[in-house]
Amino acid sequence: MIDPASVLAEFGVELPENTRISVWDSTAEVRYLVIPMRPENTEHLSESELQNLINRNSMIGTALATPVDEATP
Repeated sequence: MIDPASVLAEFGVELPENTRISVWDSTAEVRYLVIPMRPENTEHLSESELQNLINRNSMIGTALATPVDEATP
């Protein structure tokens, strides 16, 4: 993939310019885990509250974790 930031933008994911993006192919022997970027202003949240911000698309790298103001309680 030549321009991963453009591909992510097609999914509606806008990342800061200084964000490093790595692209790797998975194989039957190797799998990679996408760890979603922590949303701003979540320092006060518990682990279970943070888990509520994670969604399917953020775990496969095509979206960010749900921002706190959009998360459901």
